Amino acid sequence: MQADNGRDFHREVPSAMGAATGGGLVLSGAPADLGAVGAPGAALGRPGSGSRATARANAPGGRHGRPTLLPRRLPLHLDLVGIMNGDVVRRFTYLAGTLLIVAMLGALVFGDFFGAAPGDYYVQKGDQRLSEGQFDKALKNFDLALEEMPNHRGALMGRALVFIQREDYDNALEELSYLIDFLNRTLPEDTKEDPTGYGVLAAAYANRGIIHDRLGNHRKALDAYIQALRTDEEGIDGPSIFDEVLYGYRAATVRDRAEYLAREFEKPPEQRLLRLPEKDADQRMYKP
Repeated sequence: MQADNGRDFHREVPSAMGAATGGGLVLSGAPADLGAVGAPGAALGRPGSGSRATARANAPGGRHGRPTLLPRRLPLHLDLVGIMNGDVVRRFTYLAGTLLIVAMLGALVFGDFFGAAPGDYYVQKGDQRLSEGQFDKALKNFDLALEEMPNHRGALMGRALVFIQREDYDNALEELSYLIDFLNRTLPEDTKEDPTGYGVLAAAYANRGIIHDRLGNHRKALDAYIQALRTDEEGIDGPSIFDEVLYGYRAATVRDRAEYLAREFEKPPEQRLLRLPEKDADQRMYKP
């Protein structure tokens, strides 16, 4: 009899424990919070158990009446459904690419406009318009540069080149004379301290010589060429290989023209040939 009771006891204990736990461990509040997904009763196919032990297990706070510390969340595979949606991924990729392009363009504009020294941005724009033959727009940009930085040597040189291209030689000479005087007053004595400044000064002398050549003032042209060579011969060493390939010939350098004029001036006046229209037309302006 006692043995039978013992066997009955061991059979009843697991059954009672199963009823008390409701068939599983409850990690959140009421199973209704999770709906049909994740509710222990629903997963085991035993909804609506009438046992008081099951009711206590399914009540908020679990079997011991204490609220759980574990967060409620959906299974991982359900959380990723929206992320893995093809349309969502495509829209996200498109948006990310667009934002990247906008950011890169913004960085370029910011660097050109805000990162450059005062006046440099408009000088670059002016040089571009000058190379395109848009002289009015070029002059406007050089003027804007001078508003930002008075006596900006690149802008002053740009204005002079615009006047030369327009064959407005009086204004061109006036602009070059102002630039030459300004540089002679402000450049350091040591050329190594500001090599670019001396390059601009040599170019200003060279361009002054070209104007005088075109006007027939060959003695003044020679003087200007000599000053240019003494200032910075390397800076006015003539057109680059690119120009030679592009235009199909090698234009005369400042030294070439100066040596030619010097030889002609050694001749008697009646034997001098100071103008060579087909050669003079090949001379190019200088802008470092």
